[in-house]
Amino acid sequence: KGMSPGVALLVKDGDSDEVITVHLGPSPFVNPNSISLRKGEKVKVKGVWAEIDGKEIFMASKLKKGDYYEYKVRLTKDGTPFWTMSPEELAKERASK
Repeated sequence: KGMSPGVALLVKDGDSDEVITVHLGPSPFVNPNSISLRKGEKVKVKGVWAEIDGKEIFMASKLKKGDYYEYKVRLTKDGTPFWTMSPEELAKERASK
């Protein structure tokens, strides 16, 4: 069983100028048009490094832009991806923001 195609962003590290591919999640779950970001905007990204198929990748749990915009793709307490949750669990998590 393979993985679904995913959605990712290219983010330049503010300290090192290294460009990092930040994986958000599978495309059936993450709608790129719902992410209110434009090229050149500053963001803060929380997540973890992981190894998949021998490659080090960065998997985001949350993107934050400014004081008001936040895009969460995983539960912050235990790292459970939203796309593995039932519709009821997802609605409850999103309502608790």
